[in-house]
Amino acid sequence: MKENHHFNNGSGGGNNCSSCNVQGLIEETVKSCLSPLFKELLTADEQWRKQQILELEVYSKRLELVQNQIKVALDELRSTGGGGVG
Repeated sequence: MKENHHFNNGSGGGNNCSSCNVQGLIEETVKSCLSPLFKELLTADEQWRKQQILELEVYSKRLELVQNQIKVALDELRSTGGGGVG
């Protein structure tokens, strides 16, 4: 046997209406409490995203510098060695 439970449908007696009011009050209370937390989380998430971008830019610059150092070292080895690989 299948049971159907309907909440917040607006039909029925006074019990359903008072339960709607309580449910609405609970929802509004939860929203008012959680809304600032969600905003704070979104702000924190944006700050982390910006920080991650900055760190990746620094890492990218470091890689460029390392590549340049490798090229200079290779050029020096090639110019002083004479023979090369092969």
